[in-house]
Amino acid sequence: MKQVYFGVAEAGTSGFGLYFPDFPGCVTGGETMTELVSNGHGALQAHINLMVEDGDTLPLPSEPDLDAERAQVPEADLRALIAVEVRIPSLPDTVEVPITTKLVQEIDAVTSDRRKFIMEATRRELQRLKASA
Repeated sequence: MKQVYFGVAEAGTSGFGLYFPDFPGCVTGGETMTELVSNGHGALQAHINLMVEDGDTLPLPSEPDLDAERAQVPEADLRALIAVEVRIPSLPDTVEVPITTKLVQEIDAVTSDRRKFIMEATRRELQRLKASA
């Protein structure tokens, strides 16, 4: 499935910057607008891939509003809204695995994200088993 999100481009001292209001922290830059668009696609796709891998919920695309962005960052030289089309990877499978209550309590005692903890532990164990094979 594909989805379009909007990024906000701004001029900087040595090129352009791009951020995505729907994905706080997802930013990139480029010396030219062409490079900025390419880097923006790569940054947003990588960000979305990691969110899906972690089981995070992707936001629905918000309506682009350059005036609202200008109001939030009045000192920035905002140039344009850039539409970036990304591929939404399929969501991870849900697998029902019985775990003892005591083990669940031990996991919950060390992390606030049980699902992520189990996924990371499974990945580490798979790597260990593959390395010893």
